[in-house]
Amino acid sequence: NLSISVSVDDDDYSYSASFDKKNTSKVKETIARNLGKPTDESERTAYWEGKGYSVELRQGKAKIEMDKEKTTKSFQLKIEDLGDQISETLGQQKPPKPPKPPKAPKLHGSN
Repeated sequence: NLSISVSVDDDDYSYSASFDKKNTSKVKETIARNLGKPTDESERTAYWEGKGYSVELRQGKAKIEMDKEKTTKSFQLKIEDLGDQISETLGQQKPPKPPKPPKAPKLHGSN
């Protein structure tokens, strides 16, 4: 029972996942590995917040919001990678890419 939604445009990045509550602690470890200790934490929620971004984790739900105009390119990549890592933690492989056509056989001889 896993639902992941990612929305990216020129200005914003948004990631949300709904998952089995038992995976909440694994997701939290993944986020903490990337962003450090939560800015704010209670028994049921953890929250990371900084300039231009916020990450919210509740039992069985994770949400990332980022304003690209307020964050650096390298940080944007880090946050987008975090979304991928959360998906992988939850057992979802990278979003399916359309199948590649088979590679043409390499011709031996002059290139």
